[in-house]
Amino acid sequence: MIIYAVKSRRNGHSDVLIESNNPFAIAVLAAKYANESKEDEEKRYRFKRKLFRLILQKSSYPPVERRIYIATLIYFIDYLLQIPLELTKKLRGGKRNGVHGS
Repeated sequence: MIIYAVKSRRNGHSDVLIESNNPFAIAVLAAKYANESKEDEEKRYRFKRKLFRLILQKSSYPPVERRIYIATLIYFIDYLLQIPLELTKKLRGGKRNGVHGS
C-alpha cells in the first residue's frame, strides 16, 4: 500500500511536491498546474514540459516500476494538460532533443 500525504500551503508553493520522489507528487502537481493554467495555453505548455522533465529526472523510482511510472505519468499529464497541436509538436520536438530549452 502506498500512502502519500500532501502538505498544502495557502501561498501555493509546490517545493515539497517537486522535491518528492513519490510518483503521486507528480500527479498532484499536474492537477494543480491544470487548475492554474485553465485559460493560458502557453502556461499549460510550460507546466507540461516542466512535469515531463521532472519525471525523466527522477532516478529513485524502483527499477522494476520505473518504466511503468514514467509511461503512466506521461499519459496522465498528457491527458490532463491538453495543449493545441502546434504546442504539442513543439513539445515533441523538445522531447526528441532531451526536453531542453526554457
